[in-house]
Amino acid sequence: SLSLSGVPTNGPSSSFSPTNHLGDLEVAEIDVAIYPESDTTKSVLLPKSDEGILLKLTKIGGNTNVVPPPVTEAPTRMPITPYPTDFPTKSPTNLPTKRPTNSPTSSPVESTAAPSYSPSSIPTKIPTKSPTTTNIPTEKPTDEPTGSPTSQPTQQPTNSPTLQPTNQSTGSPTSQPNQGNFVLLSGSLYDKCPSGTEVAQEDCLAAAISVTADISTIRNPTDLLVDDWSALPCGCFIYNNAFIDFDSNCENRGKSWSVDLVCKNVTLSPVSAPTIVNQPTATGVPTIVSPTPIPAGRSYDGRSWEKVYPLLMTFSCDASNMCFVDLPPDSTGEGVYYVVERYEPEPPSAKEEAARFLIQTTFGTNRISLDSMMNDYSSASDWIKDQIGVTPLTSHREHYRQRSNSVARNGLEKFGMRNPHLPGSRWNRWAFDRYRDVGKQITLQGTQHSTYIMKIDGIARTEVGPNFADNLVSTGHFNIWGQLYMCRGSSEFASLPEAKLVLGNALESCDMQFNIASIRMPTVEFFDPASLGLDIPVASLEELDPVVLDVKLLASPLSAGSLKKSWPNFVKDAQTSEYYVEDRRIEMLEIDPANVSPQVLSSKTCPSAPKTFLNENTCVVRSDCSPPVYHPSTGVFTLDAANIQRFYDLGGHYVYRINNLPIITDYRSRWETFSPCNDAIQFKRFDTDPFRFVRKDGCSASHLDSSIKTAISQALAAELSQISDLNERNSKRVLDVVMPKNACQDPFKTARGASFTVVVDGALTCWTHSNPDEWSVFNFDSWLVLHPGNLEAFTNHKKNPIADIAESEGSLEDKVTLNMPGWHPDDRFPSYKSNFIYVGNWGDKVNFADMPTSVQEPELASFFGAELIPDAVSDYVEVCASPGEVANDPSLGHQYRLQKADETGEKGNDSLDQDGFGWNGKNRVWNTISTFAPDQLRQRVAWVLSSLIVVTSVDINREHSVEDWSSYHDIFVRNAFGNYFDVLKQVSFHKLMATMLTYHESKSMSHNFEEDGVMIFPDENYAREIMQLFTIGLYKLNQDGTVVIDQNTGEPAETYDNDDIMNFSRAWTNFKNQEQRPNLEVYADFFSFENTIDPMMFPTTDGRDVFPKTGLNDGGRVYIGDKNKRCDAMPPKAWLRKGAKFIFRGSDPNVELGRKDPKYWVDPVWSDPQHYSRVILDETSNLHSELCNADPVTGACRFASTVILANDVDCIGTCNAGEYKQHISGLQPCECSIDEIRTVRVDNPATATGNLPSVWYEYVRDTCVQMAFPEPGYMKAVSEIGTTYPTVANDAMCADTRLATAGTACCDPNNNNSPKNICLFRGERTTYDTAKLRCESNGLVTCPWSTIPINYHCGTDIQWDGDHYKAGMRFSWTNEDCSMKVQIDEKGYVAMVHDVGSLTQQVKGRVRIDVGTYFQVFWDGDSFPTTSNGCEGSSSCEVRGTTCFCSTTVHTSPVFDGSAIITKEQLLTKLHIGAPNPALFDEGFYFRCTASACISPDFSVYFTQVVDKNNDISQAIDEKTIFEVTDPLTGKTMFLSNTNSMVSVGSGFSFRNPPMFNSPVDQTQRDALAETDAVLHHYVQHSNTAPFIATRLIQHLVTSNPSPRYVGDVAEAFRTGTYSDGVNTFGTGTYGDLEATVASVFLDDEARSTTLDADVTHGRAREPLLKLIHFFRAMELDTEDKRSREVDLIYLKDKIGQESHYAPSVFSFFLAEYQPIGPVLDMNLVAPEAQLFDAPKLIGFLNGMANLPFYGIADCEDGKGFGPFFFSRFKITDHPDERWYQCHEAGSLNPDTHVPHRFRWLPESNASPAEIVSEMDLLLTGGRLSSMNKGIITQAYAVAAEAYGDATALQHAISHFAAAPEFHVTNDLFSNETQLHERTSTVPDIPENPPPVTDYKAIVYIYLQGALDSYSLLMPNVCANGLNTQYHQVRGDIAIANHRHLVINSIGDQPCSKFGVHPEMGYIQQLYNMGEASFVANIGPLFEPIADNIEFKQGTKQVPPSLFAHNVQTAETQGVSTGDATAGGIL
Repeated sequence: SLSLSGVPTNGPSSSFSPTNHLGDLEVAEIDVAIYPESDTTKSVLLPKSDEGILLKLTKIGGNTNVVPPPVTEAPTRMPITPYPTDFPTKSPTNLPTKRPTNSPTSSPVESTAAPSYSPSSIPTKIPTKSPTTTNIPTEKPTDEPTGSPTSQPTQQPTNSPTLQPTNQSTGSPTSQPNQGNFVLLSGSLYDKCPSGTEVAQEDCLAAAISVTADISTIRNPTDLLVDDWSALPCGCFIYNNAFIDFDSNCENRGKSWSVDLVCKNVTLSPVSAPTIVNQPTATGVPTIVSPTPIPAGRSYDGRSWEKVYPLLMTFSCDASNMCFVDLPPDSTGEGVYYVVERYEPEPPSAKEEAARFLIQTTFGTNRISLDSMMNDYSSASDWIKDQIGVTPLTSHREHYRQRSNSVARNGLEKFGMRNPHLPGSRWNRWAFDRYRDVGKQITLQGTQHSTYIMKIDGIARTEVGPNFADNLVSTGHFNIWGQLYMCRGSSEFASLPEAKLVLGNALESCDMQFNIASIRMPTVEFFDPASLGLDIPVASLEELDPVVLDVKLLASPLSAGSLKKSWPNFVKDAQTSEYYVEDRRIEMLEIDPANVSPQVLSSKTCPSAPKTFLNENTCVVRSDCSPPVYHPSTGVFTLDAANIQRFYDLGGHYVYRINNLPIITDYRSRWETFSPCNDAIQFKRFDTDPFRFVRKDGCSASHLDSSIKTAISQALAAELSQISDLNERNSKRVLDVVMPKNACQDPFKTARGASFTVVVDGALTCWTHSNPDEWSVFNFDSWLVLHPGNLEAFTNHKKNPIADIAESEGSLEDKVTLNMPGWHPDDRFPSYKSNFIYVGNWGDKVNFADMPTSVQEPELASFFGAELIPDAVSDYVEVCASPGEVANDPSLGHQYRLQKADETGEKGNDSLDQDGFGWNGKNRVWNTISTFAPDQLRQRVAWVLSSLIVVTSVDINREHSVEDWSSYHDIFVRNAFGNYFDVLKQVSFHKLMATMLTYHESKSMSHNFEEDGVMIFPDENYAREIMQLFTIGLYKLNQDGTVVIDQNTGEPAETYDNDDIMNFSRAWTNFKNQEQRPNLEVYADFFSFENTIDPMMFPTTDGRDVFPKTGLNDGGRVYIGDKNKRCDAMPPKAWLRKGAKFIFRGSDPNVELGRKDPKYWVDPVWSDPQHYSRVILDETSNLHSELCNADPVTGACRFASTVILANDVDCIGTCNAGEYKQHISGLQPCECSIDEIRTVRVDNPATATGNLPSVWYEYVRDTCVQMAFPEPGYMKAVSEIGTTYPTVANDAMCADTRLATAGTACCDPNNNNSPKNICLFRGERTTYDTAKLRCESNGLVTCPWSTIPINYHCGTDIQWDGDHYKAGMRFSWTNEDCSMKVQIDEKGYVAMVHDVGSLTQQVKGRVRIDVGTYFQVFWDGDSFPTTSNGCEGSSSCEVRGTTCFCSTTVHTSPVFDGSAIITKEQLLTKLHIGAPNPALFDEGFYFRCTASACISPDFSVYFTQVVDKNNDISQAIDEKTIFEVTDPLTGKTMFLSNTNSMVSVGSGFSFRNPPMFNSPVDQTQRDALAETDAVLHHYVQHSNTAPFIATRLIQHLVTSNPSPRYVGDVAEAFRTGTYSDGVNTFGTGTYGDLEATVASVFLDDEARSTTLDADVTHGRAREPLLKLIHFFRAMELDTEDKRSREVDLIYLKDKIGQESHYAPSVFSFFLAEYQPIGPVLDMNLVAPEAQLFDAPKLIGFLNGMANLPFYGIADCEDGKGFGPFFFSRFKITDHPDERWYQCHEAGSLNPDTHVPHRFRWLPESNASPAEIVSEMDLLLTGGRLSSMNKGIITQAYAVAAEAYGDATALQHAISHFAAAPEFHVTNDLFSNETQLHERTSTVPDIPENPPPVTDYKAIVYIYLQGALDSYSLLMPNVCANGLNTQYHQVRGDIAIANHRHLVINSIGDQPCSKFGVHPEMGYIQQLYNMGEASFVANIGPLFEPIADNIEFKQGTKQVPPSLFAHNVQTAETQGVSTGDATAGGIL
């Protein structure tokens, strides 16, 4: 608004004027070119902007030194402008261009009308707009951006005409001429006019005043009206930024018209002009200046100037509102200049500003949220504060569980069955169940009422009239009155609605269409139920929400006994008198540890999750969550047929006797049936194992040896004689007999299966030797659905074979007997036996109290007379919550399928109340919550986090499951305002992430070698991606997010390399999912049931890599574990000291977090405390008192889940520790003799009232590390026990004698005979000194390695099966000396080698020479022994292959000696070893220094002596000195040891001794968890993480190219954990706090300034999925009656490119660094979301949005919609049966037929079309719609309203909005004056029969996304250099054997004469042999050859960027030219 003189011509005054000079600085002026100097920097003064004003400094020019060839004439079409197709409106400035010489210029001139199309380029000195004159009134600026970015390509084709004017947009022509401005420039700039004819700029301006032309009307030369045109001087002029050049030949170089123009009476055809031309170079060749202005800086809303991408120029500002910038020199002569542009966008209204805020912070603005924002909040800050506090949060897992009410058979093992007596049980009107009744026979029985009773397998279901047959839909050859069977539906979505029944005349006819009929499902009707023996109760029923046809829920409980547990039950609706049948459903339970009335599972226990880091604070120990206790003297009954039947009738359980089990004779089988005679051959069993005999009628003649007959008969008789009760003896049917030892010999096993006679009470009885489980009685509830034959039976229309036994008609004995089919293999039953619950033996007298808890139903207890013991507690149970594990809500219906561990094959018939596919349930959850959840900010942030830390169904084959995906997403929901460390930890422990990035069960290399003999490295995927994508990124960053440049290479400094990846891959080993538990959805593949919900654990398998790991170089070299205290430095008996942690273990004495004990230790046979000792605390023990916490009234213990000792506890307890305690008697009390406890038993005091059980607690040692190399004198060998009996010794290792890691074995000092283990408890580990003391106190010594025994009593045995197959105490101490050596590779990495004297080959593989794990160490001076100089010739080192094998010596010394002042910085950088808190030691051990030199606000010092004088410090300070200091990053207190530990190697080499968390001898889950935490903290606390995460959050939420200042402020909030905007304070003050981070993202000026909407480089493109959800919210997606309904969308990933849980890869839907070709790439900026803006996705979005307003969520118009499809129909389950609608019906406005989910938004009554569109504009774009586009939509609405009515008009308007470009981006695109013009094109003529194309070839490059293992495709076969041998050695068991190779002959100089092709690639071999295929091996993205890793590390060769990043290397590999992403050409 200023003239050149600085005097305002209109608008407010401004200090921005050339008169404002400070010294000699040049002052920038708006739109005036600023030229840098050629050889020095140029300082420029830049005044700050005013409020509402945006000033931008832009660089113009660059880089290209050739003139582009002229563009050939092309058909008229819309030109394509590379810049600025999407630039916003700028305010009028009235400033013509200023020459570099500051020569005077004339005043602005009146412009002519703007052309409808004209040439376009950037002027020499003027950027992308022309000044507006003072005498042309405009409401808004006229210099508009060009074109619609949504429809234009991003690059100009070579045959396109000249460019559009940069301030014009294309589109429909207008009837009014445009007003424009002329600015004339000197012709001398082009040097095109003849010498001497040039004119000055002012002369051109003067001459042009009289030139007037309406260019838009020109159609031929005669139309050109020019006043004195020919008088115009030779030169150039700019017309509305369109560059028109008249050279000496009067060629018009700017026009793109297809007609000739007249110029000086010469007719010429126009040609294209160059873009920007500067002064000619020294060679006379003009330089082409880059057409794309590059952002260099900006000031807005009165803020100081700030750096922006990509130039990142530095601005310095002072208090005078002035800023300075130094322009770099332009020494290249490329014609670079800078210009300041001014923008003054129209300020939005308060409501528009609020709407734009909500578009950022939610999934879309709607009326409710906007009104609330305007009325309920005074600021954006208050809204964010309120949203952060919204409770409860909307959990995706909860949403799913509440709405999953799956069908259930009786008594599922993993889920409860909803009790039909209780409210919530489900009932429907349909007489038959197409799930349960398949294969059953239907019969019709006439009645006296002329009706028919329809029965299923003899059970009455309904009563029908005589016209029932009229309900047949089709008959064929069908007889309704014949024998009928129910057939199954055809598929998951049956072609027939659920309310139709498919019948067959025979089961075989179900697959024959002519023998089946479909019949309308009869409803339940009974005229006289009593006559049918039915006692049907009257019930109060209520409907569901949403309503489901003919389905109701029980509203009030029914009396006990009114219904049976078996199915079916019937009730009569009290309101309608209609009959309903029970629709049995699963009951999922909520885990609520604090609930006073806990829910219980079928096991009669409360549901609970395993205690982990995720839920340990929720755990509660309860006495009321265990099964009830029944009195043993009551409830006695016989397991006969009648009583077994009661289990089904009263309890709903399928309890059967198993019959006809085979005798297994195969000696190789683990289940071989042994002969009853204990012959010596049968060593696979114990002498105490019984043999099974069953009493069957008829004994066949036997040819057994008489001694065998006699011995066995006598044993049977003896067993029977022990039964005193005559009736019980006579009813006995099963005997389990333990044969006396050596009672008979049967070498040929003839007694197997033989029969034997025994006289019982005078009667001869026959007993047959049988399978050990014959006639056992089991509960087969789980087998009901797990049975593998179920699927086949169901597929073939047959009944469930397991359920059929109890449910069908038959004799009583038949209904309780499961006969093993003869066709099953012999081992079938024992293989699946674990799925059955043993109840007892057929005919035995049993006690109900001894029944398995799963069948102890109250109804059965009452029937059998069992009585509960009042106040009895069977067990204490720890209940731990699982986030989101709530109960299902029957009233919400069944909207999501539940995959159950208890089902196989029938899940497809679990019909949903709302039709939907099973595989997209997880997406429905996300869609619904994102659309309707009240905690929009939380959900929005969660979506961003899930897009950054990706798991995807594309890579994980778990499409049908929902709960695991929802639980994963809930990590981000829960922690959206939590801490980023928690996010990363919970993600890392989630099974889906471990599956996605393949580290689930990844094992260490040492494990792979020890177990399989192969040296396979751990999986590297997660180690790479967690750094690149989740924490630190590829390049080192400054705290403002700018990239750090490597000073040596000039390239971005990389954060990690492949060595770092391999290093950290070792930290992601041995993760495994938790054991399966009840109450969870399970992705079940027959018997593979994985727990994918609970955090993973570390099984005891020795699969964890235990060796040291280095951290990333982030300002210093560190080890993972630095600054952790040493385990050997902890005070003795730490488990009795303050802070000691004990966790509740309940009735399980085995440890959980330590090294696990074998499971069989809890078996009663193996857990007798008198023989297998455990620590049982005496009541006198102080520790007992702490753990018991007795109630002062009752005396009973009040057990806590976790106990932390508040004070030291004296070890005075005697403790009952088993039979070996006498070996240490006389030394110390029991507790005082234990180095480290494992578990202890705590009994309730004898004085406590009630029958109360004991519990166990496990001690969890505090986190500590051990040094990898112990100091001299602290190592002894430990010996591993043998793997199989009777092996007594296996492998040896070294162990630190100060640590309790091995057991005690003692030997006779004279002959080492009779070794014995001495222990206080089973599994006890001791230090070596304790072991030695125990041996010596018994006159013994520690043993040599070769004599270490297995000892079951002390626990030196192991478990070799199950998840924890290395459980148990593995090692015992020996008296063998041991030392540590290292093997050093060429990089200086070392492998630990344990030297155990002569036991070289017996050393454990993990520390054996040549097979160890190499890890990095920090060598002093980076110098280490190498083979190149013979390992330095040292006597302690030797050359071994490519390594040096060296001895080591460890030296420790104090770091500080007191001779100099110590600073906090020195403490933090020089002290690497942590220390215990001095307060943990005994009083008087440590003293805080009080000398004046010790007094510091930064740290405290502790000595082992009193120091109160400065002179005493030097004497007191030593290695035991401890410093207390605060971590500056986290604020936590650290204790650091004044110790430096160095490992010396060879002659003068040394490295810092690395710490390690896990012991190589005794791995534990506790230490693996600690190390994982340390690694995660290292990632999160890396200096890159704060700016990296800040940048990603800003990019996803606000703007793609945030300023460094913005990133720095957000990163600061992340680091400090706090943010304040002056209104509210956010965050906890903890590093990584996301509440503070998110608040800073949204409340920063860069996010809240609407002025920046005018900046083309600000804002972001919008994600397609978010745009869709925005429409749902803004246009009020809902049902007609407002009933809840899930938002069901399918195939979005294919249609719009985005769908929840379906990211294409771990790199998410788009790359943060994505640069679309065109202006964004030219400016070197990014537009990540634009990666989804390709044509198919844009068209898919527009098609769907054209469909959605008319049809709702449907799939009409040939699949263009977003909804599910059902053969182009919709089944509306809310409506009556058979209401399936075609699209034309669903698209109508009839509410009875249209799709339930559709837009319900309606404008205000009497609103005009313009008002309606304005409100839609407010909701959808925040009021950013241009007047032109608003006019288009308004007109469309008005036309449609007049033709079809307002409802249809609204539909049209919505569709138009979806195409409006303002909806697709978040910044301004147009102003109200922008004119768009229609594009035309000419279709070329193509001959009907075009000639064939010749001389053309194309290379088709198939990129396999990393799926090609090249060494399995092409393999060395016959090679002279040993390559084939090396191939097999390196690849091990994955190498393909030579004989399988498809051999091909090589040609030329190749390393092999023959190669092998993969055996499945025969076609490739054939093509090769035909000469039609070639192999190009060793191809990759390298720039130049690199010899080896050493040369790579030296950095002397150029390498591609980010060589170890998948996405970068993908781009490199797919590029034509390495290193140039934009290159084209030939491969």
